[in-house]
Amino acid sequence: MDEFEKHLKIFERNIEKYVENLIQKIRIEFTNTHADGVILGMSGGLDCSVVAVLCKLANIPVKLISLPRGDSMDSGQMVDAKELCEKFDFDLEIIPIGKTCQMVSNLCETAFNNWMSKKYHYNGNSDMADANLGPLQRMMFLSTLGQKINYAMVGTGNWTERYIGNFTKRGDGQCDFNPIGELTKSEIRIIAKHIGIPANIIRKPPSADLWEGQTDEVEMGLRIEDIDRYLITGIGDKDIINKINAKHKNSLHKLVPIPVIQRTDIIN
Repeated sequence: MDEFEKHLKIFERNIEKYVENLIQKIRIEFTNTHADGVILGMSGGLDCSVVAVLCKLANIPVKLISLPRGDSMDSGQMVDAKELCEKFDFDLEIIPIGKTCQMVSNLCETAFNNWMSKKYHYNGNSDMADANLGPLQRMMFLSTLGQKINYAMVGTGNWTERYIGNFTKRGDGQCDFNPIGELTKSEIRIIAKHIGIPANIIRKPPSADLWEGQTDEVEMGLRIEDIDRYLITGIGDKDIINKINAKHKNSLHKLVPIPVIQRTDIIN
């Protein structure tokens, strides 16, 4: 048994204490928002399911919104989302965002074509820019709906994906507070089992729902277990560690506060 496996065993052995600590902190952070409840996007995935149930265990009103873009959340994921809602007595609102994303995509394409005559150049990121419309539009809907009912946006991004920047800037990384931002995917799976998340949700391949069939491991080119092992122990294959650190370095702009030129740098 290596150090990573030992860590997970200890984490599992102390899970009741860790979950209670987490619930207490969720209550504190929620109180600081002065909101009447929390709102989050429900894809039927592990992270959003765990956060939703933890908030419910903290006695916080929870509003779940599913925001599918075409087939990005396939029928299986919706079945899982509905199973979770039935088990924990959540209401689930479904708001398809495919038409909204397509409208924005068309407008951007028109603008891009107009700019071509002004010597703006295609940089090869068009497909990913279009894929990121899903997370961006989801956050727009959640933010607007949350503001209308005074519900705070609770984050669902884990440490594994945050460390290497596997989230959309100004999209699914936006929230009022994040209960699991410093927990690895492997630790979240243990929490999920403890609080009764359905087995189908726990074992499914993680996905950001950027497009039909998208999975995080394929997109990252890394195994989640390898990332988690490195984060917890600092140990791993040299090439894998180099790849993890390169992704982390390239995505730091997503993790740090927005740079503001200080007044003292201008007036001194």
